This record gives sequence, structure tokens and C-alpha cells, in this order.
Amino acid sequence: MVELNKTLIANLRRLPLFDNMLSDPRLRLIIDDGRRYLINNQEKFDLITTDPLRTTTAYSGNLYSENFFHLVASHLDPAGVYPAWEDEQRIVPKTLASVFPYLEMHKYFCVGSNAPLAVYDSRRRRLVEQFPQNEQQLIEECGIFRG
Repeated sequence: MVELNKTLIANLRRLPLFDNMLSDPRLRLIIDDGRRYLINNQEKFDLITTDPLRTTTAYSGNLYSENFFHLVASHLDPAGVYPAWEDEQRIVPKTLASVFPYLEMHKYFCVGSNAPLAVYDSRRRRLVEQFPQNEQQLIEECGIFRG
């Protein structure tokens, strides 16, 4: 996990849920700018996700640009995915589609990949059923769970 804001991590560690996640021995935490991190190494990942600012915030173009999406695509394993949050449904999806040959569009995000996207509804259903009922409803409303 690459996170720019060290204070955010310190604050999250105060909450047991996040402290437990951040203490997982499988997690390697790196405090750095994620874009810079990708530029400076050749690692490949199954999943790259970002939590950028709104598309209209200053400097957010660094994370919503065609250049950045190409950088992400070059760091994905062959079947890796990049879920990209979007606050508009026109420019970001079109830019993602210009980079990723496979794109799935949902209500609030898109999932891009260099390989066909496989959906395992039974596995997805089992995972979603582990959430509280009110969160299951939110997941369905966001278009994450179909079935």
C-alpha cells in the first residue's frame, strides 16, 4: 500500500478495524506519492486502486490523465484490474476506454483491465452477504453487486 499522507495512517490506526488491517503481515506500507512510486519501479500488481480528489480539484489531472492511466496499465499483471472512481460519467470513462481494452462501467466507478474481465457472481454474492444488511443495500445501489 502506498499512501502519501502519513498522518492519515496514524489516525486510521486509532480505529481497531483499520489498525487490524494495517497490521496485517502481508501488507507492506510505503509512505510516498503513488504516482511517483509507479514511475520509479517496475513492479506488477493484481490490483491498483486510487482514492484521488474530485476531477475538478487542482492537480487532480495528475491522476485522471491518459498518461496516468497508461502508467497504471503498464504496472498491472496480465489479468490485473484498476477500479477508478468517477464523479462524472463522460470524460473519465472515455479516457479510461482509450487506455484499457476492457472496461466495465458502474454508477460511481469503472474497472479497467488489459484482459477480459471475469465476473464470478456466486463468489461476489458470498462476499456481499458478509456485510451488514444496510451496507449490502449500498453495494447494490452502487452497481457493484448484480444478481
